[in-house]
Amino acid sequence: MILALDVAVAGDYVDTVRSIMRDAELFLYGAAVTAERARGTSWERIGAALRLTA
Repeated sequence: MILALDVAVAGDYVDTVRSIMRDAELFLYGAAVTAERARGTSWERIGAALRLTA
C-alpha cells in the first residue's frame, strides 16, 4: 500500500513497489509453471528453465 506523503518515511515507496513486484513475480512464475505442466512439460525441464538444481 502506498502511504500518504504525511506518514511515509524515506524508502517506503521503494519498499512497497519491491514487495508488489515480488508478489507479481511469484504469481507469474506460478501461472507459467501451471501452463507448462498442463501442456505436459516435465518437472525436470521446468526446473532447468527456472535454473533450479536438486
